[in-house]
Amino acid sequence: MSLSLKIINEINDEIVFLRKISKKDKNFLFNSLNDENITKYLLIGPLLSLNHSKLLIKKYFKDWVDNKQFCYIIEINDRGIRKQIGIINLWNINWRSKRAEIGIWIISKFWGNGYGNSAVNLLIIIALEYLNLHRLEVHIARDNNFSINLFMKCGFIQETLLKDYLFINGIFHDAIYLSLI
Repeated sequence: MSLSLKIINEINDEIVFLRKISKKDKNFLFNSLNDENITKYLLIGPLLSLNHSKLLIKKYFKDWVDNKQFCYIIEINDRGIRKQIGIINLWNINWRSKRAEIGIWIISKFWGNGYGNSAVNLLIIIALEYLNLHRLEVHIARDNNFSINLFMKCGFIQETLLKDYLFINGIFHDAIYLSLI
């Protein structure tokens, strides 16, 4: 499908910065996706090697070019230096139906500071204003209250409960299905 997209490589609210993932993020990705606090509810991780991290970034690049997924590094300004704290992406994009899913993770020492809220709101701007999407969705493990609350604070509403929907670390989890229209 040939699209005329206004995808942007970077956006910020002066506190939180989203920028397109790059090759220089391989160590950050590797270290973060080997942290059990981060991967507890993710469908990815741990990464086996730095090469695995490089291959994942290469896939993100290809998906970006193919308009399948847009992966951003979340950064904050720490005393004048931008510091990587997580990833947020638009994925599982359905251009015909104008919808996509959001995925996000943030290093645990930065939880509870409002950075996730800012990152989600910036990605909503990209999705709705730049990409002209109509509907955003998330599927979150039912016991992941932190993430459920994050998205509800950003205006998402719960639509349903999906039984045994997510298979993470060898265990089925019910998922809360949230959307923003």
